[in-house]
Amino acid sequence: MGNLIKWSLPDNESTYDYTEIYRSSTRGGTYTLLETQLIADNSYFDVDGIIDSWYKVRFKDKSESKYSSYSEPIQGGKFAGYCNVNDIRTFSSKMTSSAISDTNVFELIKFATAQINQDILIEYRDEKVRYISIDKPNNINGINKTFYVEKPFIADYNDDGIIDEDDIYVYTINSQGVRTEYDVDEIDDVRHGKYSLKEAPTSGEGMFVTYRSSPVLLYPSVDMNVRKACINYVLGLSHMRLDPNQMRSFKVNKVSVTGDSSPSKQYMNNYNNLISKVISKTVVMKKSENVVWYKRNC
Repeated sequence: MGNLIKWSLPDNESTYDYTEIYRSSTRGGTYTLLETQLIADNSYFDVDGIIDSWYKVRFKDKSESKYSSYSEPIQGGKFAGYCNVNDIRTFSSKMTSSAISDTNVFELIKFATAQINQDILIEYRDEKVRYISIDKPNNINGINKTFYVEKPFIADYNDDGIIDEDDIYVYTINSQGVRTEYDVDEIDDVRHGKYSLKEAPTSGEGMFVTYRSSPVLLYPSVDMNVRKACINYVLGLSHMRLDPNQMRSFKVNKVSVTGDSSPSKQYMNNYNNLISKVISKTVVMKKSENVVWYKRNC
């Protein structure tokens, strides 16, 4: 996963040279020094960071005779992506930290995740909540807080690489046309399209849910083809960045030929082939689960 921590530079009158980054497993716990780096770098990528990680930063001068106060605790971000920095380093020996930083790889993973979502996810659905089956009744009775979407798998609505309460939007409309929005407490089961609200909708109102669906499971585990697609896309972008002039001249039987000798093209071809496999998959569930088979039209 990993977390990207950014900070604002102190005012021009300060004499600090370095930033210290500390991490704790809880907000009020003990913070351990992770890294010391030049203050002008303005950011730090913690490759081992998770959602439950907490951070503080403070500034110091190079003589270590002057320190700022610690920042307020900062919680790790929720961004996960469909692969991680270690995947990229493992897959390609050329992607060393000296060739491309963790922060830059992290940003490319964010971009690749959004691109994959655009390529494989069903466009936004805005459906009326209604009875689906005996085990998915979707009762709107002023008491029930648990509901189901019609087309699982629930997918990543906001392109942060995970599926959570920020990826479903629920609202009701009463007989006077008044719209009321409801907060999603959590997504209980991505595979079955189950989610719960913080409060029960009023009985008798029309209820609607907006979300995206996916042909494959993307959370908490990621479909292997999606993960490989993300890796290939990031590697393709990385090679473009490391070697922007990818056209090369070489000789064949004493004739000069210009061609693309960079791995970028092959990585992008791999990506397209993997995405084609993903969108051709059918979401299949047991008949007892009362879910209609569904296949994305390519």
